[in-house]
Amino acid sequence: MVSHDDILEEVAKFFEKMSGSNSQALRWELKRLREYRDGLFGEHPFKVGDKVKLNHTPDLKPTSGWYGHRHYLTKDAIATVHGLDWSRNKGFLADVTFDGEWYQRTYPKKRVEMVAEKDRGHFIMPAFWFDKYEPLPPPPPLRPKIPPIKNRCHSCGQDIWESKL
Repeated sequence: MVSHDDILEEVAKFFEKMSGSNSQALRWELKRLREYRDGLFGEHPFKVGDKVKLNHTPDLKPTSGWYGHRHYLTKDAIATVHGLDWSRNKGFLADVTFDGEWYQRTYPKKRVEMVAEKDRGHFIMPAFWFDKYEPLPPPPPLRPKIPPIKNRCHSCGQDIWESKL
């Protein structure tokens, strides 16, 4: 995937070739664009790679492009953030893939199959639709291991080993 910095660098090279000179003013403007971008996305609620969960079930109409995905676009569905964006109308956006994406195969026999991570669909959704996902801590062990207790026989002085339950 091409980064924003690579694109801005290519734009600068293109304009230098077209004008035939090294334009310091253009370089300064591109530097300012990078600073604006970094400042804007520094305020984004998520970072690339974060796990998030959908905080509501979207209202999908049959004419919606996401209608065929309604079976896993539900409240508390867990997703991974792959990209960040911003829209004047919707504010911060997140490019996500849903970890529980599945489909129902009907041939040769009816069964549900999970979609491989590399084949999952990308959804660009408003960031306010998501909350940060905090996985639950692992449960404590059912029974802690207690080392055996060493006792000494009072009559013969021999060591006695036993387990304490």
